[in-house]
Amino acid sequence: AGSYEYKGNAYAKMDNSKEAIASYLKAIELGAEGKGGIYYNAAIVAFKGKLYDQAVELFGNAFTENTNAENAIFYKAASLKKLDKDEDYKQTLILGAEKFPGNDKITSALASVYVSEGNSVYKKGAAIITGANAKVTAGTLKTSDPAYNEEVEKAKAEFKAALVILEKAKALDAGNANAAKLIDACKAVL
Repeated sequence: AGSYEYKGNAYAKMDNSKEAIASYLKAIELGAEGKGGIYYNAAIVAFKGKLYDQAVELFGNAFTENTNAENAIFYKAASLKKLDKDEDYKQTLILGAEKFPGNDKITSALASVYVSEGNSVYKKGAAIITGANAKVTAGTLKTSDPAYNEEVEKAKAEFKAALVILEKAKALDAGNANAAKLIDACKAVL
């Protein structure tokens, strides 16, 4: 088993990702000691080799084995992001933030997800207001009309929803300037 781990290390140094990973997995299969560390090494090789599907699985195994768990969960998330699996990325970061609330890389990345989501909801509200105001400018609607007030209330509902999401971002990363700006923008409208 040890010889396969050694081979894995040698292949990794030669940037032969596929052979390195295969050797690491063979070492684990043969009962090598410290399999969490071997999973982690294999995961790093997979990530560097842009083999993100394998990296997700291997970092997940390292996390499960509690080997370098904070980095393992972060890089599992990063691998998911590279695969455009946004919801899995978010859920992995949520798990990481729950388990390691003091890890700035994880909480900052999750805060950025929340800022992006909050911004999307904010933009919906802004689009509703802009549409209503365009009708007022065109003379097809008055600000005193019930229909205008309905549109304003719809927009406010979006801003309130955005605020809830953005507050999550701020709680995770108080220094996130985008979260602060969007929170201020929502509060200004509400």
